[in-house]
Parts: sequence; structure tokens; C-alpha cells
Amino acid sequence: MHTNLAEAYPGFIGPDAAERETRTRSRNLLTDTAPHLQSKRGRKRERRRAAEKLNACLDGSTSCKSPSCLKCTRQLQVTAYDRLSAQFADHPPLHHVTLVHDRYMVEAGELDGARPQRVINTVRQQFKRAALLHGKAVGSYEVEFRTDLRCWVPHTHLIVAGLNRKEIERLRRWYAGQTTSGSHRMVVQEIENTPEDFAKAFTYPFKWRTYGRDVVLLPDGSKTRGRAYRLPKPIEDELLLFLNAHKFENLIYTINFGSRGAFWKASEHSQMSGKAEVPPSTGWSTYTPVGVGTAAEDQPQAPEVWTAETETHLKI
Repeated sequence: MHTNLAEAYPGFIGPDAAERETRTRSRNLLTDTAPHLQSKRGRKRERRRAAEKLNACLDGSTSCKSPSCLKCTRQLQVTAYDRLSAQFADHPPLHHVTLVHDRYMVEAGELDGARPQRVINTVRQQFKRAALLHGKAVGSYEVEFRTDLRCWVPHTHLIVAGLNRKEIERLRRWYAGQTTSGSHRMVVQEIENTPEDFAKAFTYPFKWRTYGRDVVLLPDGSKTRGRAYRLPKPIEDELLLFLNAHKFENLIYTINFGSRGAFWKASEHSQMSGKAEVPPSTGWSTYTPVGVGTAAEDQPQAPEVWTAETETHLKI
């Protein structure tokens, strides 16, 4: 099922909103108020170069293709939607899988020491050891800052095709129980076969969010996430510099897609230059998370279906 992204996902961020947010990030990087980063040599110069890179992309002189740039990230999401709609159309069932790698947590101020490739290689090996290579998967590496832990928590999102839930559950041998923060190490959600659910699912792993969400304890003892907010500047700077140091190819990986992966081979970001895919009027607020929010924790074994309403149940 492949329809125009703007029609399938009216709430998808528009190009104007993406550019405004990128300009805000560039402006914030140039504001010299990041004390805990200033202790590291060269940080001020790195922030200036990162800001210049974003500005050049906004001015149209070059396409930076950096995960720190929401303009380019949005364009990649459009391409991802096209690629995955074509690749996964004949490979049901489809699931969204979140894996939390808390063993690789990084303290605030040390995010430049994170090693995405180590986590990516680990997931690939786990798929192999769980005998899941008859399915297909596209994954992404992301980090979330936990204010309660003062740490960055790496996690991966995967769109998995051709595997049923029982097969995917084999991965739980490495992701049983809860993380140190109390969230589930593994969450599996079935993606419903509708245009909107496909659009939400196929764009969500490629957002590299830069906002924060605190855990809120509800009266019944369950947990939920509060409203999204912009991270404190030192933390946001650290995340933007980390993202700027990586290419999309460093944070996205495929499993069982053949040489180089059809996700990249058929694309090469061919649709990333224009603005015509989604009208500006459909853009979200600058501070609205791209794709999805979070709500109360679900039991890890409980069957879930990704629907237009389920987007409030994703955890990270």
C-alpha cells in the first residue's frame, strides 16, 4: 500500500517548519552558554562549524545530509517512506520493535564517546543467533537524554517484515525485564495495514529527536511521559554535535536487504532536494515531536497494533 505521504500522514512535519527548527538549532549553537561543554577543548569551534553547516544547508548552497538538520532529516523520512513502502509491501506481517541498550549508557558530557556501530553490530548478531534472517529489517540508532539519570540512553528502532510476533520474541533473551530507568528493554508493536499507520511507522525511526520527555508517575502507579520540551542548551548542544559528527548511513542499518541494502541502493536520497512532497500548511509546530508521543507503559508481552491512536503508546 503506497500513497502520497502528505495524503497518508496529514500531521507529518512540513518543510517550512523543519527549516525554522533547523535555523533555531543553528542560532542556539552560536549562543555561548554551554559551560559543561566549554571545558572540552575545541567545543566552541565545533559548535560554530556545525552552525555554519546548517546555515549553508538552509541557504541552499549545499545539502548537509546531517541528522542534526531537521530539513535533511525530514527529506530522508520522505525517501524512507517511499523505499519501505515499496520493499515491505509484499512482506507481511510488519512490526515496529524498540530495543533499549542501557548497558551502553553514556554520562552527560561524554556523548562523543558513544559508539553507534557497536550497538548496530550487536543487533545484527542477535538477529543471526535468534535465526531471524529469513525476515527483513531496517533499523536506526538514537539516543535519549534521561534527566533522572543524567545519562544518554541508546536505543534502536526497527521496522521488521516477514517475521511473526512469536519469532521476534526470540530477541527477548537479550532484552528481558526492565532498564535501570524502569522502562521495558524491548517493545514489539504490530503495524496495521493502513496508509496512515504505514506512514507513521516508516518515518518514525528516522527522526533523531532533540526534545526531552520526563517520566511522570500516575496515581495508579503506572508511568507515562510528560509533554515534549526543548532540552537545556548544554544538553542540546551535546546532542547536536554528536548528530553532526555522523552521517545518516552511520545511524541507519539494514538486515537481510542484500548488498548495500535496497534502502540505500534504490534511493541515494533521490527525493531529498524538493519541497513538493508535503505542503507547508501541514507542518507541525517547531516543538512538536516528529511522529509520535509516549504514554503509559504496556506489558511487554501484550499484543499491540500500530494504529492512528497507537502512536501515543510508543516508548523511549
